[in-house]
Amino acid sequence: MAWTANNEHVLTSLVGDDDGEAFVAVAQTKQPSSVCLLSGLPPLSRLLEDAARQAKQAHTRELIRQASATSLDLPQSPVSEVASPKDGQRSRANSESSSVSSKTPAKLRKAQPARKPIQPYEIMRAIEKKDLQLLFEARDASFELLVGKQRSGDTPLLYSLRIGQSHRDISILLVGALSRFINQLDEGPIDRKTRDLLKAVRANLKLAINYSLAVNQTDLISSYLQCIVMSEGDHFLRDTANAVALALRAGKQGRPVAMARRAIQAFATAEFRSLSRTDMISDAEAYLGNSAADLVIMGLWNLVLDHYKAGEALPYYQFSRDDRLFKTFADRIEAAKRDAHYRNKATKLLKSQIEVLLTVMAPRTRNFREKVEQLQEALDGAP
Repeated sequence: MAWTANNEHVLTSLVGDDDGEAFVAVAQTKQPSSVCLLSGLPPLSRLLEDAARQAKQAHTRELIRQASATSLDLPQSPVSEVASPKDGQRSRANSESSSVSSKTPAKLRKAQPARKPIQPYEIMRAIEKKDLQLLFEARDASFELLVGKQRSGDTPLLYSLRIGQSHRDISILLVGALSRFINQLDEGPIDRKTRDLLKAVRANLKLAINYSLAVNQTDLISSYLQCIVMSEGDHFLRDTANAVALALRAGKQGRPVAMARRAIQAFATAEFRSLSRTDMISDAEAYLGNSAADLVIMGLWNLVLDHYKAGEALPYYQFSRDDRLFKTFADRIEAAKRDAHYRNKATKLLKSQIEVLLTVMAPRTRNFREKVEQLQEALDGAP
């Protein structure tokens, strides 16, 4: 010990007697000093550099966590944009640009060039460098660049996965952008361009499921199934709704709710089989319940249209998107009840089935699984 070495001459100068009652000082001899130096602190510039780096890493982790958690929150519609440039959380460069532009005269601001469109190679470079600002900009303005294949043949998500575990947070961020795109699709018919984007999103979600990227796997699976239905499910919805309508016409003997549940479960199982992940069917319980209820709604509305000539088919793009289809159905039923032809021609069975559905589906305190089970008990006569 340094202290012992430096004070050794003091200790040796003290001599105690045998009984320990008295000490006699002996002559001291000069001892050479033993210098003990402490480790010096790193320079201030290095401390500041380390602090800035750690703060940036912490900020990046928080942005990714918030973006991933919010983007995969399906019940919210539309999903709020987290850490998005639209919410005023742009990067330091954009903040400085806004500050400068506010102090610049209008004539000079007009002369400043606009931001060039993002190029595909910039996406890959942003993934390598974990450039969140550019990835957020692409998500909002050039979403197709996040799902399409690049010259290398890889999608941005696959490229991020191939880099390795160090970029898993970026992979999760990209998956969040995929779910966000599905949740925020406009209320309206799906055009050809959007359908093509949905197919690309589907391929990326399939990759994400295989790599188990989602923090909440249930939400990821629901997004995957919703993407399939919205991009390629028109025939399935039309055919199944017609079959459920025939079962409803037969009353409890037709067991319409059980038919709807079997149909959507078979549809989902076939898709999971293509992933070699049939075990995931249990993770899609909420989505399957939502879908089964909507199939019954569509079947009932098909029967209503037999007597309500002014009515139109329910929009497929609202299928299994929380209670959107139910709200549309409830509004249109109120209009049908004011139609004299419908009031006179609709059967008592149909009217009673509609009232049962409105009663069961209206409360927001029960989840879809509970609602479907109660609906099945009322319309089928057995769980």
